[in-house]
Amino acid sequence: MKKLFFIFFLLIANQVFAKGGDEVRNGGGLAENYLTFALKNLGQSIDLCLAQSTCAKKEGERELLLKIKNSLPEEISKKVLNFASEAQKPGFFVINGYIRLAVTGDYVGSPIYYNLDLLYRKGEVFMNYGQAIQSLIHELGHHHGSVDHDQLEILGAEVRGVNEGNVSDVSFLPYLNGTGFSGVATEAKSYKTNGLLALVFQEEMIDVTPHFIYLRSDCDPDLTGMRPVESSAIQFFNLHWIHNKENFMNGEKVLDGNVVLYCSHGMTREYKKFYSFKIGVKARFGNYFLYQGLRFVETPKLLYRLKTSSPMPQ
Repeated sequence: MKKLFFIFFLLIANQVFAKGGDEVRNGGGLAENYLTFALKNLGQSIDLCLAQSTCAKKEGERELLLKIKNSLPEEISKKVLNFASEAQKPGFFVINGYIRLAVTGDYVGSPIYYNLDLLYRKGEVFMNYGQAIQSLIHELGHHHGSVDHDQLEILGAEVRGVNEGNVSDVSFLPYLNGTGFSGVATEAKSYKTNGLLALVFQEEMIDVTPHFIYLRSDCDPDLTGMRPVESSAIQFFNLHWIHNKENFMNGEKVLDGNVVLYCSHGMTREYKKFYSFKIGVKARFGNYFLYQGLRFVETPKLLYRLKTSSPMPQ
């Protein structure tokens, strides 16, 4: 049955590709960008789940998550994400009589097709970062031989649940539905894995994290008789937008937030440094917001230092 489904999937996919045009595309909308961002950082999302004893407890689930994580470089290099419309190609997303959000094959690197009709409805976006994580775990699980949709959905929900507690997704003008944009940050709570900060627009996604990497050198210097820095990482939290009332739609929007630097000199000496920052985001509104650039309104400013009482996950 599995083999028959895969042959059917390939036949349908080939027919869609043969048509060309807009029926299948790599995507450039808000929902597509959430999925792209989630796929790029899915390894970190899986790590957060595996660090919790309450996540992925059933037999074989942790092994499956590790397989998904280890195959991510190949999945990403093959650009597995694709987007199509069931309305334009009836039957493409129908499995066992039900219209699905996504369909894929059963091998690593198999294209994943998302149904645009379910990602966008009546101008609203029905996909956020947490939902993207859950869906990708489900679809990538099929690439490793898992065919139980219910089990994959539950596993994806568990990974999503762990991550949503560490993710800030703050929309600028959320009532604009899919025409707005968001600041998205993750806090991995680890001395080795950096968190992420990105701006997600309708047509592009901007990774802001590299602008903060220099902070990793702000751990205490290596002194005689002290253990050197073994690991460090930055994490982001407490995002919010400061609205400019004078130029609400087309002026500079300021993203205010905090970044924490985790420093470890070994298990005996670990501490955190907390900073505030403000980023000015230039965006112009037409049919939706277009990204035009960013700058630091306020470079990261040290607020305080906190010694950790117990070791953090490595």
